Amino acid sequence: MTKNATLHAFLQNVNKDHTRGPSPPLSFTFKNRTMELSNSQIQTLVQAGVIPEGTPPAQIALFAQVCKEKALSPFTGEIHLTKYNTKTGPIFSRIVSINGYRKIAAKTGQLISCGEPKFDYKSDDTYMTLAEIKATGKPPVSCRVTAARMIGSRVGAFTGEVLWSEFAQVDSAGQPKQKWATMPYHMLAKVAEAFALRKGFSDELSGLDIEEEEAAYIDETAAQLTAGKALEAAKDEYVDFITKCSTLEALKNVYDQNPHWHSDKTFINELGKRKAELQKQIAV
Repeated sequence: MTKNATLHAFLQNVNKDHTRGPSPPLSFTFKNRTMELSNSQIQTLVQAGVIPEGTPPAQIALFAQVCKEKALSPFTGEIHLTKYNTKTGPIFSRIVSINGYRKIAAKTGQLISCGEPKFDYKSDDTYMTLAEIKATGKPPVSCRVTAARMIGSRVGAFTGEVLWSEFAQVDSAGQPKQKWATMPYHMLAKVAEAFALRKGFSDELSGLDIEEEEAAYIDETAAQLTAGKALEAAKDEYVDFITKCSTLEALKNVYDQNPHWHSDKTFINELGKRKAELQKQIAV
């Protein structure tokens, strides 16, 4: 059976009942070793949460291809597939553990070092260490990590700096939750390290995320919560402005000057309601 035929059989059978007999395994060569991923193993990964239940076969095939190319094993926690239900619909992302990131970078033979995290770095080159920021009892504002890579005969330094507000997972009250509540400094440091490694090894890590970046995908960061509150405040303002329109022409101007609200049901409903009120006044 050709590779294409094997892949076709895999895509056709991955979500079917496997009691009819085993299908040909999907084989992957991992740097001097071969890994076979059978349909039963796919089901095991689904049951273990490594692959989301109901994942489209094409996404599973893509995930398997990434496992092959990056020599990462889904059975040891180096990589898993995650489904994010966003406001614009579901998206799938290949999530690599920070150890998986380090493994990929190290395999190039060009990783020289990855520095310790620096918290709340300032323009005068002062910052706080992990112990110092933890002693404050407050979450950090930012964290930066620098990775060094040998490029030809030169050493390149690649710095990743991330903000707490953009990655910390928070609840509706803006308070950190899950691991962001129990180990906040470690979590932000991992995101910063991932950024640094992705900058320095973009040829190896492009398209791969780490789990600690999840909040940015599911709209649960402090920045997104603040933006959401600002959006609601803006809605209150335009609703009030619409009710003050005294002519149909003024109402039309409000509509024409705010195209970004045309898909907002509240905006359209308020316009329609005010238009009906003004037309009724004209008729009288």
